[in-house]
Amino acid sequence: MTHRFSIKELALQAGLSTATIDRVINNRAHVSPQTRRRVDAAFKELEDQEAQLSSKGRRLFVDFIIEAPTRFTREVESACNSVITGLSPAVFRPRYHMKPKFEETEILQLLSGIKKRGSQGVIIAAEARDSVRQLIDELGEQNIPVLAFVTDQPNSQRLAYVGIDNHQAGKVAAYLMDKLLFKPDATILTTIRRSNFSGEDERLSGFQSTLTSAKPDIDMIIARGGDGLSSSTSDEVKNALQGITYLDAVYCMGGGNEAIIKTLDEFGLKPNIYIAHDLDEENIDLLRAEKITAVIHHDVAQDLRNAFTQIAAYHKLIPPYQNQLNSDIQIITPLNLPNNLAS
Repeated sequence: MTHRFSIKELALQAGLSTATIDRVINNRAHVSPQTRRRVDAAFKELEDQEAQLSSKGRRLFVDFIIEAPTRFTREVESACNSVITGLSPAVFRPRYHMKPKFEETEILQLLSGIKKRGSQGVIIAAEARDSVRQLIDELGEQNIPVLAFVTDQPNSQRLAYVGIDNHQAGKVAAYLMDKLLFKPDATILTTIRRSNFSGEDERLSGFQSTLTSAKPDIDMIIARGGDGLSSSTSDEVKNALQGITYLDAVYCMGGGNEAIIKTLDEFGLKPNIYIAHDLDEENIDLLRAEKITAVIHHDVAQDLRNAFTQIAAYHKLIPPYQNQLNSDIQIITPLNLPNNLAS
């Protein structure tokens, strides 16, 4: 591997020892493919951030632990790269740990490794578990601030939550659904990735309470599981739709919309209303094709800007940050796609 970064710098970026980096770049034995991939990724991350290093400021390493499908993690990485170049007075150096699904042991190993080697901040979007909350508290005691991103880590000592107000977003979806449905006893499919994502639980709670109050006779079917991945989400929807011959609407909280729509087609179901979350590439295409009625969207770049500013304030590089940390809830339809996406 040819490179222009020092072994120490690559080690810091990758979160590995200098000895491991030395083995990788000199093609020595006893290095796993996963480790080689992590070093390659660290090298690319350093290249992407190199332009920012020309600015003056303290370097802050920030670890991202994101448990989400690739379509969302791509959005996060792209938004992060666009945001960090304009931040000051610190130079932020993100380290990404992102997968569609982490086992509990993997999350704990990541957090324990960060606790051992150090970090200036952690931004986490993952299932809310007691074991994870405990390590978040331990990191805080070690002056490593943790911010929950998009989905909260309730009852933990995280520094802040940044992202959409998920309960309110669910209520907004219910309001739209109520106004678009013309029958009081409609049948609605709702989908959620998994039970332990507090953000999606909050969306479901807000949606259920608001819509059932407005239309107490609706029949709400919940497909829970699938991790937002196409195949497993389709399986969960198929199980939920057994015996269903008519469907008025869909509210998808956790992604996998293309797979859901294909599954509905297989069942011969043509809902008139389909509300989803997040303006990722898949949902943009579905909006253009008018297979989705509306997307509830929030600005991920603004979320990350808020998160980095919170970390800078924690390290006393700027005054305490008092701004609102919840994203604005935006409603996107095929007719008001952002100009740079509409064609």
